[in-house]
Amino acid sequence: MLLGNIYEQRGKVEEALNAYREAAQRGLTPAQTRLGDLLSDGVSTKTDYVETWIWFTLAAAHGDRMAAIQIRSVERKLTPAQLTDAKVRLRQTEKSLTKAE
Repeated sequence: MLLGNIYEQRGKVEEALNAYREAAQRGLTPAQTRLGDLLSDGVSTKTDYVETWIWFTLAAAHGDRMAAIQIRSVERKLTPAQLTDAKVRLRQTEKSLTKAE
């Protein structure tokens, strides 16, 4: 997570995205939320509301209240088909997460 913050502060957003994604996949809730924020904003990447919804949902499941609030906002931007896809991808992502050490 710290590495993502450093990259982001230095304006290296693509590297920050990669660092946040790696930390998020290790189950770090703050990284999941920050990754969702960046994907939602379309910073250095195409806006991806499906992936945003996935990371916010995972973070909310681990107690992040802000992520829980953001889920509703993102859901309003998804079509029913996109939400269905997001739910399928969420289950796949949950299976692939590694536990934070």
